Amino acid sequence: MRKKKEEQPLQDAIEKFYVQANNVLDMLEKRISLFYKKLSRLRKVIEEAAKSGEKDILVEALRAQKSINAQLKQHLGWYRNIQQILSKIEMAQMTRISTTLLERGRDILERISEQLSPERVEEVMAGLEEAVAKIETSTKISAEPLSLEEPTDTELEEEADKLIAKFSLPSPEKEEKEKRRDELEKELRKILEMSESEE
Repeated sequence: MRKKKEEQPLQDAIEKFYVQANNVLDMLEKRISLFYKKLSRLRKVIEEAAKSGEKDILVEALRAQKSINAQLKQHLGWYRNIQQILSKIEMAQMTRISTTLLERGRDILERISEQLSPERVEEVMAGLEEAVAKIETSTKISAEPLSLEEPTDTELEEEADKLIAKFSLPSPEKEEKEKRRDELEKELRKILEMSESEE
């Protein structure tokens, strides 16, 4: 009876954690979706700025792209980590259930021990321990974060020059070029100020 009383607060804590974790995962999914939308729109601004030779807008857009990519990476990391914790809790619950079943099985085995040797039981348990150790090792290896280098301003400017050279159009009329520049600047500002509610 005492065991059931001890299990209830743990079960309540697990259920509360599931609710909180799923709420956070929902929020992260919305943010990740927003980042992908911003990046998609930024790619268009980058291409247009490169085609029209607007280096300052291009550099600003590239900087925004790098910043959003960094935020996206961070949010994806949080999302992955929470999912891994949920998975580990599920594995731990299954281990707990399995342990309870193993305890019951042990009791049964003790009653029928004359039909099954202790050596065989030890062999099965050793196999179980080895399998669990392999799974834990694999999980740890797959959860290690990747390290990525951030580009310098010089690299961003070089990338901007390359894009301008690649996408340069014949020189349009000055007035038309200024109008397009204004449109690009407005689009860039909209992207940077975009919130989840504007998805």
